[in-house]
Amino acid sequence: MAQAAATIPVSPEVAEVYAASAAQIQQDIQRMLSHALTPGVFSLSSSGANNRACYEQDFYAWTQQTAALIRTGQWSPLDQEALAEEVEDLGVSQHHAVSSDLYQVLIHLLKWQYQSRLRVEGHSWQDTIVEHRDRIERLCTRSPSLRRHLQDMLTEEYPRARRRACLQTGLTRTTFPEQCPWTLDQVLDPDFWPGTP
Repeated sequence: MAQAAATIPVSPEVAEVYAASAAQIQQDIQRMLSHALTPGVFSLSSSGANNRACYEQDFYAWTQQTAALIRTGQWSPLDQEALAEEVEDLGVSQHHAVSSDLYQVLIHLLKWQYQSRLRVEGHSWQDTIVEHRDRIERLCTRSPSLRRHLQDMLTEEYPRARRRACLQTGLTRTTFPEQCPWTLDQVLDPDFWPGTP
């Protein structure tokens, strides 16, 4: 008789990321969890303290040591909290990267529309908009769950982009709308160029 699989409570966000991940990644996670849930395998021993000390003294060495321990299935020597923090930080950095790229697109779209006399085909503004739109698309393709945060990022980044556009153009803040004048779809659309026919 097959043994029932153990269930672990996770947040809806984690469940969504898991469901959207590739089948191979899901299998790897299931294999790691089944090993981790084996009694006596996943406990922080004194060697876990050694892993923590390495984390605090030499981050690069810690990454290499931790990766080697995971690959060989040695869970006991790992500092679980440090590993969890770093995995979480990877997700936060992806979020920040998309938000930063969106900020750059907004600054340059504002300059493109409201300082149009300086607009030139192939100008660095156009190049910057294309580059950062492409980065957003690449990051959201690799991590599709980031797409559901894009509207909030737009709302958060627009006031900052507006301030920066003022500084870079020398135009008054009242030149630029208080609220983003474009929809998220327009901001991300590779064919959208405000103020052009």
